[in-house]
Amino acid sequence: MRDLARQGIYRIIYDIIKADSIIVRREIDAIKQLCDKYGITPKHRMVSMNLSLAEAVKEVQSLTIGQVKELHRDISQLIMADDASSREEALLLFAIMKAIDGKCEVVSVPWGEIMMDNSQLLFIEEGYDEEVNNYIEAHYNTIVNTCKVGGFDFVYIPRLTKVFASQSMASDLFFYFSPTNTIEEAKRIADNMCNVTTSMVYRELLVGKMGFRMDVANPSLLFRVSFSVVNGQRMANYALIRTDSDMLVQLEGIMAEIQRLQNGNTLTINNIYIRQDAFIYSGFYRTLFDLLTYRKGAKCELVVSPYSRANVLSIRTTTLDSEKEMPLDLGPKESAFYVFLIKETQEYGGFRIDMQTKDDLAYLSEAQKRFEKVYFSLCNRDTAPDITDAGIRRPMLSKIRKAIENNDIIVQRMMFMPEVGKDKSIKVYLDKIVNNGYGRE
Repeated sequence: MRDLARQGIYRIIYDIIKADSIIVRREIDAIKQLCDKYGITPKHRMVSMNLSLAEAVKEVQSLTIGQVKELHRDISQLIMADDASSREEALLLFAIMKAIDGKCEVVSVPWGEIMMDNSQLLFIEEGYDEEVNNYIEAHYNTIVNTCKVGGFDFVYIPRLTKVFASQSMASDLFFYFSPTNTIEEAKRIADNMCNVTTSMVYRELLVGKMGFRMDVANPSLLFRVSFSVVNGQRMANYALIRTDSDMLVQLEGIMAEIQRLQNGNTLTINNIYIRQDAFIYSGFYRTLFDLLTYRKGAKCELVVSPYSRANVLSIRTTTLDSEKEMPLDLGPKESAFYVFLIKETQEYGGFRIDMQTKDDLAYLSEAQKRFEKVYFSLCNRDTAPDITDAGIRRPMLSKIRKAIENNDIIVQRMMFMPEVGKDKSIKVYLDKIVNNGYGRE
């Protein structure tokens, strides 16, 4: 067994023992036995404190199937060393076991004022999957009640925006509890809340503000499972689970498993009642509220000006009091590549760059033709760059990211930023483009 795997095992059992904030003699004896069994030395224990739980789980995933089964048994016995399993221990054990089996991803982010409550289960996606969202809408009440039995409040952004859109209290809520300068400003913030999407929440809030680094190429479920300290820094650990085709059955299984692991004398049921005239001001909801209040209704959009002698692209930021426009510091080819990436994301889910088969090469050839169409529509040039060449593509992508970072008036930076997913596709989920003679509004 590799030293990194031993360090990962110790980090995991260390976090499990501390999950309920109570350490008994039998737990100390159990952890001593596990250290002897897996050859975990004092040096391994010391170095493991530099690993996040997410990193520890990845190291343990390198074990053989037999070693993983053995570790499963040892962890299950460890958690019962004090004759009880709290909700905190159950959530952590569930995430670790599922992650080791490849059915879940553990994500560790720096702890801060912005975080989700451990009773909130969030549906997230990077784009918009119509089939999955239609399923949630059709089974919404049953999904909410199923999550309640497991102690969770199901957070679904489209339903939240519907509540705000149908209630006259929204602008008053922002006016008196922000507080904002004018009722007009509060109304603008309330309008923004009605236009919030799950994709925006993922990029601007989870990635941009909370520091998540994860891939949600498929719609997923996210909930917090524990805290830990890594090299002196407090971290929050989350479980990320890809949704199944039948999400209701999947959620029933998740809740049943968590309740089975939580073998205490009490059954945790989330009893929060969502009234039509009420807004929950805690955890994730509070973070979203504060984020929109901080922006004070500001909106950003990409402006495309074909054949411009200065800059083809610029950013326009509109607030209640003013409208500012600032060029994106990009040359013609980078500007065209950026617009191409937006269109490619909208129409094909991203620009695929991982070429391995003949079909992949055929796709890349067609993508080059689509890029050339964009390029000649925007730029007065005779020859388009070859974006199938990584040596040409990478510097262009780097310049785009730098231009977005250096633009002072962007308030939704992560919505504009290109990203490369685990599926080796470059994506830009930006819906709003103002076109001066090009594309669609």
